[in-house]
Amino acid sequence: MSALDSLENKYKELQECYVSAVDRFIANSKVLHSVFNDIVLLEKENAMLWSKLAPIPATTEVVDYEYDMKIIRCPCCGNRLFKKKAFCESCGQALATESQRKAGTAEGRKIEEKELEDIINLNDRS
Repeated sequence: MSALDSLENKYKELQECYVSAVDRFIANSKVLHSVFNDIVLLEKENAMLWSKLAPIPATTEVVDYEYDMKIIRCPCCGNRLFKKKAFCESCGQALATESQRKAGTAEGRKIEEKELEDIINLNDRS
């Protein structure tokens, strides 16, 4: 009987060790999952901060004739947005405004020069 009792005791000890190992594994996996979620949130926040520093022009413009609205596509994820949006709703990418998009073209430079002349003329009047 003592051999059987010692086997049962060892079995119970092994079972307790297994249960505690499983509990530690579950606790560690919860911690790792929490850390991973924090990393993902930090990456998203980092991407949003960088996108605010340097807006990307929305390159593809589409006219949706059904609703008579101008639609742009986010250059980052391809999401369709109304033209007046400053940020993409899905990825948080900052989109260049219409004046920023025109700034690189000759037409945009003419507009900027005209605005500067208007400001100078207003200052001269006062």
